[in-house]
Amino acid sequence: MTHTTSSCPELQALLKSLDAQRSHILDMVDGLDAKDLRRPVLPSGWSCLGLVQHLALDVERFWFRAVMTGDTSVIDGRRRLVLT
Repeated sequence: MTHTTSSCPELQALLKSLDAQRSHILDMVDGLDAKDLRRPVLPSGWSCLGLVQHLALDVERFWFRAVMTGDTSVIDGRRRLVLT
């Protein structure tokens, strides 16, 4: 996945890094059938599909909203979750 929509070097570096990380994760699960994607592989019960969903929905969303846009409510909300 290549992004060429911006001439901002920082944004291009971020997108390049995200593309590399996404490709790495997708390469790890490539070839697994639906059953294996959903099979728990960790003592916590997480599956490969659960890990991919976590990275896409939780981690990337947090970084974009909190770090890139400076949305402090995201940081404060996560801090409250950790402290409880």
